Amino acid sequence: MLFSYHGLPIRHVDKVYEGGLCADRHCDHGVTTENQYCYKASCFETTRLLAEKLGLRKTDYTVCFQSRLDKNWLEPFSDKVVEAWAKQGAKKLLVFPPAFTADCLETVIEIGDEYQQIFTENGGEKIQLVESLNDHPLWVSCLKKLVLDS
Repeated sequence: MLFSYHGLPIRHVDKVYEGGLCADRHCDHGVTTENQYCYKASCFETTRLLAEKLGLRKTDYTVCFQSRLDKNWLEPFSDKVVEAWAKQGAKKLLVFPPAFTADCLETVIEIGDEYQQIFTENGGEKIQLVESLNDHPLWVSCLKKLVLDS
């Protein structure tokens, strides 16, 4: 299972730190007072909490980042992870993009089509995209409450 988050340029992630870099903070180990505003740390913490609720072991999933424009974006890159897993013999892959609240080109086309092509070209069979919240009544109700209560 891949938890695929929208990527960001590393220089943007580094801006939350007055001194040093995100890469110096071990953001993939969880949120601390030092990295509490770091996007990368938030992604890894969100994944950890979701995996805990789903009963997943750390070996059952990977965190990765999609939609990059160049090599200076957060890693690991989702497309490269998809390719590597297919080459390692994975036949089916579940991809969940938790940062997306609605399906869009970056979920439906990038994951559903482009990653599917990468996966099959490298020996995999099927990528299953977990749909975003979209217009689910519970999400709409929650969003309404958040807006009206602010």
